Amino acid sequence: MMGFVKPYALMERARNQGRAVCGFNVDSLDMAKGVIEGVCHVGMPSFLQVTPATLDIWGWDVFSTALVALVGEISGEIALHLDHATEVDDILRALEMGFTSVMYDGSMLAMDQNIEKTREVVRAARRAGIFVEAEIGHVGRDGDVVADTITEVAEAVQFVAQSDVDALAIAVGTRHGHVRRTNDLRFDRVSEIRDQVDVPLVLHGASRLSTAQLRQMIAAGITKINLGTELRSVWWQSMDQAKGEKPRQALAQAAKNLQIYVAQKLTDLTEKTVQN
Repeated sequence: MMGFVKPYALMERARNQGRAVCGFNVDSLDMAKGVIEGVCHVGMPSFLQVTPATLDIWGWDVFSTALVALVGEISGEIALHLDHATEVDDILRALEMGFTSVMYDGSMLAMDQNIEKTREVVRAARRAGIFVEAEIGHVGRDGDVVADTITEVAEAVQFVAQSDVDALAIAVGTRHGHVRRTNDLRFDRVSEIRDQVDVPLVLHGASRLSTAQLRQMIAAGITKINLGTELRSVWWQSMDQAKGEKPRQALAQAAKNLQIYVAQKLTDLTEKTVQN
């Protein structure tokens, strides 16, 4: 049994090898089961991710305990990650519940406030040995004006230096949700930031990017790729196909379909990419 993997080693190994790890967002246990089985099938360490909003629905204790139990019984390697927490109190709760990685999202705050809050999170997480990701710039949704939210190189440098964060999520033209176009991608900005900061870079809103685009992002300097919308699309398709079946049968099919999706996504991105 392997189960939990330390995010520090996972991210540093991937960065040194010119690869990326995936972060898969889930909203239910059947989704988590599918992701875990896909990761184990391919043997590629990954992040299993959940948001505070999802934990609020199921109950923090209940859902966290279930996720920790699922990960603890597997032969693969997974980091359990709290994604897009905008409240420091939610981060502190996660530190007590078995999460090995957290993301504080202060991207909508002023720069100085974002740094201050992120530093508070980093101090608490360091005491628990927990990995911290934060965001500068803002990854919005389809229809947002992308140019207004792209991460500036100087801001990234300042943020990393003053926050002491372990990984940095940057805005380089991707969007959360169902995206209709992907022609605003700033591969050049990824490379510029990579050359100026000494922490792994994270890409949010990566669903709907082609394998070629994702590989280009990795070559430019991305070390972690977050995926959520594509998983939910697979889940909904599974529910549509199982209409009229018993719920347990529909959920089992969703888990199976997600296992296939995750295994294929990881396989597509396994090939080593030489950095620009």
